[in-house]
Amino acid sequence: MLNDYKITEIEPQIRTSSTDWSNHALNLNELLIKNPEATFFLRFQGNSMQNIGIFEDDIIVVDRSKPIEYGNLVIVVFNGTFKIRYFTKQGEHSLLNSKTSYHPLLETEINDFNDLQIWGTVSSIIRKL
Repeated sequence: MLNDYKITEIEPQIRTSSTDWSNHALNLNELLIKNPEATFFLRFQGNSMQNIGIFEDDIIVVDRSKPIEYGNLVIVVFNGTFKIRYFTKQGEHSLLNSKTSYHPLLETEINDFNDLQIWGTVSSIIRKL
């Protein structure tokens, strides 16, 4: 959740010549994509995840090669529809949690669902202002 993060003030820096930029080029591919063959971009639709900072038309960067671990924000395919959820554990149960509603699933049941697949791990969110 956004209110869990500590906000640190930073001093803005302005470069005065174009030569300053040449040594510090920002490459979004290098920053956002660790494994190009396993990285996908999805556009988020709806307002169901606003409480965790994901808004309509945000771009979700998904890395399918990242191991899925408890606490990860994941993309789930359920009944042919992509959903974004937290993968958490409570006792013996694995939960797909949207932070707005809870959908408990037993660990053994996750593998038994023919129409449920944890498709990948969210690695970044991109938002156009």
